[in-house]
Amino acid sequence: MLCIQRTLLTCFIIAAFFQQSKASPATDSLIDRYRQFLLLTDVDEVKTNQWFGLLKNGQWPDINYQNQERGNWKTRDHLLRLQALTVAWSKPGNNLSGKDNVLQSLLAATDHWLNKKYQNSNWWHNEIGVPQMIRDIMILLQKQLSPKQWEQALTVLRQHKVHGTGANLTWSADLGLHYAALTNNENGIDSCRNLLIKEITISTREGVQPDFSFHQHGARLQNYHYG
Repeated sequence: MLCIQRTLLTCFIIAAFFQQSKASPATDSLIDRYRQFLLLTDVDEVKTNQWFGLLKNGQWPDINYQNQERGNWKTRDHLLRLQALTVAWSKPGNNLSGKDNVLQSLLAATDHWLNKKYQNSNWWHNEIGVPQMIRDIMILLQKQLSPKQWEQALTVLRQHKVHGTGANLTWSADLGLHYAALTNNENGIDSCRNLLIKEITISTREGVQPDFSFHQHGARLQNYHYG
């Protein structure tokens, strides 16, 4: 549900940008607006403090990095925690924000994933779930990542493939749009923007239906899953 909300917000950001002055580059405006959206995320200080306390040498000892479950992939918890901690470090007003020791731990945890490039037999994790979290981490740590880390992160973000219908297309086109913005590819931004605008509409295909229900995988009701 949160992923769809983020995708919808991206569409509004794009529409707002193309109605405003051309004084600011499209890529900078899009990325900055998305960064501000990420900083609206609530920080659960109990969890982030606990996760930071457990983080050692870029890894969490309680995560099974060999796990290969297709649904609840335990290895993905590394990125879920890293994403939450990156928001906590970036957002003023909590006890982890702006601290150098926290940043160094975040960079070590980022390095761990970028070096290992964990994969799952479920394509969704590799092409959507992992790139989504790497995208968020990249945008929040844009000024802190080294050139090598940045290129490695772009390689992971490039795992996305823009295809599918309904939620899968909006997720993948959203990733394609941000990848294009992060690589200063305005043609790529335009292409993914058009796909998103075309897909997020009321129809009888997969997606939002005339009665405002949501279908995915054919005519399967998915209001509280994909929708």
